[in-house]
Amino acid sequence: MRRWTAIMAAVIFLGIGLAAGFSLRGYSGQVFLHYPDGKGPDQKAIEKMEDGEKEAAEWKLPRFAAWRMEEGVEVKANTPGKKIIAECMTVYGEKGLAAPLPLYAGNFGSAKDKVGCVVSQGLAMELFGSGQVVGMELLCMDKTYKIRGVMKEKKNLVLLPSSGQPAFESLLFDYGEGESGKMEVQKLLFRYGIDSESLSADGALFFSGTMFFVYLAAASFFFCGIYEFGRQYRERDAMDVIPVFLIVFSAMVCFFLLSRGGASVPQEFIPTRWSDFDFWVNKYREIKGCLTQLFKLMDLYWPAFVVKRAAVGIGSSFLAVLAMTFR
Repeated sequence: MRRWTAIMAAVIFLGIGLAAGFSLRGYSGQVFLHYPDGKGPDQKAIEKMEDGEKEAAEWKLPRFAAWRMEEGVEVKANTPGKKIIAECMTVYGEKGLAAPLPLYAGNFGSAKDKVGCVVSQGLAMELFGSGQVVGMELLCMDKTYKIRGVMKEKKNLVLLPSSGQPAFESLLFDYGEGESGKMEVQKLLFRYGIDSESLSADGALFFSGTMFFVYLAAASFFFCGIYEFGRQYRERDAMDVIPVFLIVFSAMVCFFLLSRGGASVPQEFIPTRWSDFDFWVNKYREIKGCLTQLFKLMDLYWPAFVVKRAAVGIGSSFLAVLAMTFR
């Protein structure tokens, strides 16, 4: 009974890790950059990049967003006249990338919408007394905006279209699910003279890293099944269903992962020369530095979502391995 309890616990942990890993799949083609101390590109530089890619023979620019956060911004409802203090995110590009939150009502509006804004549900309730505020107007930073959508977020937050703000703090490029775009982003920024010496985090790394531990957990089921089968055979015990269950279950999980495109190794993790013995040491230092900086940015949505989900996936997979090892 104790062995079955440990096995079922391992199955549950593996399921949690699997769900967390696949929840990162939508982030696998995204590259996040953060610029400290006003060193990011301004709107003029971003517009130059956008126009330049449009004029090229082929449309190369992926979905993107550039934004900056400001705290303590006064927001006023035009109709009731009530005022509150909120966090303001001014966005150039797709607002849904800057704040990947589910919507309670409406939509994020188009990337070129200069009069539409998106508010959090908490702000809508406090300012208007209702979450159904799509189409209403509010006053922020001396301009009137029409509410296009309401996000499922408790804190007071408003997303405004950028109108020439000086320097953006964050950039996010989305090359599509399953695509690693870090090298493409570096080439793109170089073409238009935009500084890339900032924090650069590749979503493909978090997805692939999490799925690696999921595969490792699934492999632990298989090898434990083989070990259990061999032990029972050597000791001539009565064969039970545990070895068969572990082997069949691990095979089913691996088949599911492979058929769903579980993960692939990001291109930047494939050395050009296998004799480059410093490659992995340098990669380790790079990843360690990236994670250290991301932990300091957990108030931003992209780092918070990606790091937390990766931590849940890796932690649950590790617990599944431990449950199988010490069953």
